[in-house]
Order: sequence, then C-alpha cells, then structure tokens
Amino acid sequence: MKYFAGAQNTFNLLRAQLDNNIVDILSVPPENDAREPIAVINARRLYKSCVDEAGIEADGVEPIFSLVDTEFGGWPILQGPSWDNSTFDLLTLLLNLRKYNNNLFYRIGTSTDEKNSTNYDIEIGQGDLGLGERQYYTSETNITEAYRRFMRDLTTALANNPSWIDNDVDNIFEFEKKISEYHWTSAEQRIRDNETVRTTVADLELTLNTTSFNFTDHLRKAYLLGNVTLLDTDIVFVRELEYLLNVSSIVNQTSPRTLQNYMIWRFIMNRVSNMPQQYRIFRDRFERVVRGTSAEPPRTILCGQYVNGNMGFAVSKLYIKRYFDSNARNQSFDMINNIQAAFIDMLNQTNWMDVESMNKAIEKALGNQTQGEDIADNGGIREAFFAYQKWAKENPNLDKRLPGLQKYTAEQMFFINYAHTWCTKMTDAYALSRLLTDEHSLGQFRVIGPTSNFNEFDRAFACTPGQGNSRKDKCIVW
Repeated sequence: MKYFAGAQNTFNLLRAQLDNNIVDILSVPPENDAREPIAVINARRLYKSCVDEAGIEADGVEPIFSLVDTEFGGWPILQGPSWDNSTFDLLTLLLNLRKYNNNLFYRIGTSTDEKNSTNYDIEIGQGDLGLGERQYYTSETNITEAYRRFMRDLTTALANNPSWIDNDVDNIFEFEKKISEYHWTSAEQRIRDNETVRTTVADLELTLNTTSFNFTDHLRKAYLLGNVTLLDTDIVFVRELEYLLNVSSIVNQTSPRTLQNYMIWRFIMNRVSNMPQQYRIFRDRFERVVRGTSAEPPRTILCGQYVNGNMGFAVSKLYIKRYFDSNARNQSFDMINNIQAAFIDMLNQTNWMDVESMNKAIEKALGNQTQGEDIADNGGIREAFFAYQKWAKENPNLDKRLPGLQKYTAEQMFFINYAHTWCTKMTDAYALSRLLTDEHSLGQFRVIGPTSNFNEFDRAFACTPGQGNSRKDKCIVW
C-alpha cells in the first residue's frame, strides 16, 4: 500500500499516475521557450510557489495572519481577552471569507436548472462542516478527539499565552456540533422529495420568512464580489430550507467570539498546508486518524493536485499536448460512439417508456449534457458489455486471449476484469470515511449487485437464476 494512501485500488493507481504526470508537465519548462497562454503561465507560477518550501519556511505564518488581522478582524483564540467583539460583523466576514472559497453556514452558487438544462439559476443551501458529515458529531469518537486535538495543538503552537485555548476550542466544537444536527447527509440530499423551493431574488425573504439573517442582502453582495448585479426576477432555488432557518437562529444566538473563532478556524484549517512544516504536522496527524493514511503525500504531488483543482483547464491543455495524441483521441471517440450506440439499443428494448420519453432519452444520449453519474445510474455494466460486444464484432483480430487465462472466454474475461477493477485494500479508518461520506457503495457490492441482475453474466458463466450470485427476480431499468 502506498505510504500516503488510505486505500489501494485500480482508481488510486491511475490517480497516482495522473498525479505524477501533472507534476511532470508543471515542473518542466516549455520546449524551446515556446510562448504559452497566460493561464498556463500562471498555473506554472502557482505550482512553483507551492513547492517552494524554503520560501514557505522563511515567510512563516505572517502572510496568513496578516490577512486574518486586516481583512477578517483577527482570531480571538490567539488574542485572548484583547479581542474586541464590538468590531464583529457577520455579513462582512462571510463575504470576505467567500473570496477565499469558504462556504460557511450557507452555500451560494449558480447551476443549471433542474427542469431545463439550458437555463442557469441561483442556488442557496447548506454550507459544509469541518468533519464533512453529520454522523461524525453524534458521539465522541477517536475522530472527534483528533479534530479537537488538531485545533488545540495548532492554536497552542501559534499563541503566546494559551491559557484560554481549551475553553475556546470546546466552544468552537460545541457550536459546530449544534449546527451539524440540521445538516443534511449526502444520502438525504440524494433522496430529497419536493424539498427544493423555487422563488425569486425579490421574494427570497418572504420565502424564508426569518429575521435571523438577511439572505437577500447576503445573496446580492455575494454576487457583487464577481461584478454580477442580481435582478429581482432572477430565479433562486432554496435547498435544505429547514437547515437554513435553524442554523440562522443558532448563529443569531451565539456569541460574536465563538462565531469569529469558528469562522477563522475553518479558514485556517484549509490553509495549514500553506504553513511551515512545524504546523503541517498537526493536520497530518489528524488525517491519519480520519483517513487512515500513514504519511502526508510528497509536496510535489499535493501542489500538482492543488493547481489542477483550481486551474484545471490550463493544466488540461498541457496534459493533452503531452499525453493525448491523435490515436488516443480517435480511440476515445470510438469508445464513446460504441457506448452511445449500446445505450440507444438498450432504450429500444425497454417496454415501459412511451415514444416521447424514449425520444427524449435518445436525444440526451446523443447530447453533451449527460453527467458522469447517469451511466452508473442507468445500467452501466449492461451498457459497457454491449459496447464491448460491438467493439469485438468490429475488431475480431484484436480480442486476444491472455497467457494463463485461456480457459476463460472473452465475455467471461470482460466480467472478471470488471470485478478486478473494484478490488480494494483499505484501512479501517478509510473504509469508515467512505461509508459515511461517499455516495457509492464499497467495491465488492458494486460487483455483486450489477452482475447478479444481469442475464448476460448468467449466460457467460452458465449460472442458474436463484443460485450463487444470480438473482431470480432481476432488477432492470434500462
């Protein structure tokens, strides 16, 4: 198992290869001093500054805490009784933190309309939590203990006089625990039933009907950060309404010191990786407990991931130029065409769709709006198998038997390879994290479930329905 990974599987191996390739393209200068787009130049600069550990050590924490003091109003847990709570302004602090991609309490953004993907609408919903999911806060565990310790160790190392830190840390955690009670889990969000409220900017306050927080003012000012002026008629989708109302009430009843401490903690928590090594070890220790990792990844890998996550288009341009030649492009198109054809064939075999619905589904299959989860939700293994059959028919001389595996047919090897893809070795901590936060089942169940419902699997292995892994009453949508 990789020394920094909580799990090892096919996807992590591919991800590790991708990470190394990204480091390579960002660290190697352009050939013959070729001119590059400004976005690519900035991506290289960002990577270079990120891996400059000598510079990070020399700068210390002064740049980050200069920002905290001048733009955010300071961090009481470090200032003790000298912090002046009369300067606290919740709306201003929320907006200033949004500039640095912090969705505290409330998430605001723009997304495609659920009913019409050609339209874009505003969304407002729950923010995120320090530990990610509500389940982590329901009882005291080694994870909550590690979270508190992370806070305590970091602030103690930063403070001149840590005598008040324990009390502040307890207040921060108890506050977050309170708001977590109303936080929707990933599973609850996926099965929401008529929970989203559609309104307009002008009617937002009427829809929310609360005096605890001025959502309309916050929404308008948040978009002004991007030089966008909202119209009264702009559509707003309100999600997790109960959360918004309850958390607004909790925030309204919480002391300025605890709010300021919590909000700055969440900002600092995400930026410890930009601090000197003596502070990064605290996050590393925390991650080991939560994810089951054994050590922090190399700085080059972390920086490559950071640049790719924030400047993906610029990195993609370099990646395609280096690794994605015309042959790979043609192979991708062939694969996509086979998958589309297989999906349309599957649609034509359904007996529960009317003509209009089927035509719409085919139109979507041929379009560009299909999201990554659609294939998994709509019989991915069936679609992949039929696409493979189409490819094998068109390329009869390319489908070779593997040495030592000649006893298996080509179709059996398809399913064996499918199952092998989901083989995973993971730490207990990583498995728990997956169960609580990942929308996907663990790998073994992603093999057992789809194959047990697939007649072609039975045919390939001569399975009798009702025995072994073959279900008698198969569940088939497409």
